[in-house]
Amino acid sequence: MVNDCIRVGLKFEEETHTTPSMKKLSILCYNQLKKYEVHSDYRLTAITKAAGILSARRKSIRRGFLTKNPYVSKPLLVSCYGVRVQNGNMRVQLGNRRFEYVPLNPYTLRVLSDAALILKSFTLTATSLSICVSKDMHAPPDNFSDSVGIDRNLSNLAVGNDDKVTFYDMTKVVE
Repeated sequence: MVNDCIRVGLKFEEETHTTPSMKKLSILCYNQLKKYEVHSDYRLTAITKAAGILSARRKSIRRGFLTKNPYVSKPLLVSCYGVRVQNGNMRVQLGNRRFEYVPLNPYTLRVLSDAALILKSFTLTATSLSICVSKDMHAPPDNFSDSVGIDRNLSNLAVGNDDKVTFYDMTKVVE
């Protein structure tokens, strides 16, 4: 589905000389993706992933890097809708009230048993399952003196708090 969305986006780029926004790509692709008999959430996720890939390609071109036509070669399933753990398994929605259950190991179940954690999304490949969680920290603990946030991307790293933010360009790092 992602590759179909990328093809539509590249065709749009060819005709208009602009990369489609996620909304435009969604309008162009959504009805075409109905041929895939999957839950509609997966169609939206495929469009989002394709929009991200096309956007990264546009940024590379703008920076002067040669790019090939992008495509996704590794089969994966990503969703941020209806992520649930039931009876020691992660529930994956297939559509029409059908589900597949992926067994979780004891360590993962123990970590996810924290009531403060909120399941946000999952990525399922042929060999791995990645689960994204968030934890809301309303009040800092008594011995908490400061906080630091880290934003890590492919080419840069940002570290900081309310007082100071430092950016590191990872393309200039020499090993």
